[in-house]
Amino acid sequence: MKHVYSQQRHFLRSSNAYSVRDFIGKNFLTLLGGAFILLTFIMFLLGVLYQYGLPTLPYDPYQINLDAVFTTPGLSHWMGTDYLGRDILSRVIIGTQAYTIPGLLAVLVAVFLGVGMGAVWGYYGELKPNVPLIRSFLPDLEVLMNYSMNVINSFPRFVLIIMVCAIFSTNIYFIMFVVGLTSSPDIAEIVKNKVLLLKEQNFIEAAQAIGVRPGGIIFRHIIWHHCKAVIIVQTTYLLGYVVFIETSLSYLGGGFGVQEPRCSWGNMLASGKEYFFEGMFWPSVFPALMIVLTILSFILLGDGINKHLKLQKERG
Repeated sequence: MKHVYSQQRHFLRSSNAYSVRDFIGKNFLTLLGGAFILLTFIMFLLGVLYQYGLPTLPYDPYQINLDAVFTTPGLSHWMGTDYLGRDILSRVIIGTQAYTIPGLLAVLVAVFLGVGMGAVWGYYGELKPNVPLIRSFLPDLEVLMNYSMNVINSFPRFVLIIMVCAIFSTNIYFIMFVVGLTSSPDIAEIVKNKVLLLKEQNFIEAAQAIGVRPGGIIFRHIIWHHCKAVIIVQTTYLLGYVVFIETSLSYLGGGFGVQEPRCSWGNMLASGKEYFFEGMFWPSVFPALMIVLTILSFILLGDGINKHLKLQKERG
């Protein structure tokens, strides 16, 4: 009997180990992307704690040390120093703050506007104003929304962001607000298609029959239960886009994005590129790697979540 129990325990342990290995094998890139995003979040927290006076960074990221200019990566400076002797690792860590909080603003604006517009667009698409004089020549809501989205999407977004910010403000939070505003049509389009697909279903007709208000039907029965998965996936992609926009604008300079002496991976790359072909590659390579790996990690995480949700839907 003991021999049978030991065989059962061995079988359970081996099957559990196989299931873990199988899960890791199928989701390796997703887990890798998630792990790197977690690392950047820890770096962000270390930067926040440093600003509150805690010694969480190896060096002061703003301290100029002319005796340590272009120190090569080693034990004392893991990523080396830049042309002013500032520690690159400390600046990379503090540079995560350039996009994290402003990026969350962009995501919130895009999600709230996109979900709201998409829900109204899909549910009230054939609605017209209840004013006879206006009703005769004004198109229905669906045509109006389609036209508005086509106008926004007809402009190259990066050029549109630069143009709007050059006219109004180059503040990073205003820039991220514009990013969220120009990204909302993508989410609106997805939510609209979901609402159009679901609003004729039996459970929606049942909710209407028992007197549930349109707002409750849209946001509780459609958005919350059937759209939150695609919204999460789009949010993940948008976070990678936010990193690209912030670092690109900071790289360009000219008053856009985060400017020296504040740290951003974009302006670190811009200041280090001048010395790349002189043999001092590390001031530009490490920020560039962080930009590429962070954007790639968000894309991998979004793809992994999307595949997992599709698999769940097929099983369910």
